[in-house]
Amino acid sequence: WMWSCGYLMLKYELDFDKGTYIIGHFTIPNWPACDKAKDLLKKHNIQFMYILADKRLFGKLLSVTKSKNVPQIFHNGKFYSNVSDLE
Repeated sequence: WMWSCGYLMLKYELDFDKGTYIIGHFTIPNWPACDKAKDLLKKHNIQFMYILADKRLFGKLLSVTKSKNVPQIFHNGKFYSNVSDLE
């Protein structure tokens, strides 16, 4: 995990400085706020990757973002802790 450049190292690389990611939590796979974020981005034709995080990944995000909110949204390097911040 290298936050300074926005990368998350897993089996593949995620670059939070480029692109859009919605990160949900595996314990709540059908969370309405995740669906709202996906619908909003689709409405504006913004491509995104949806990631259903396990406990380990969400813990890493929490250590950096200091947010327990679900979903955690990254759009071109900016972190959004609340779907309403995207509107």
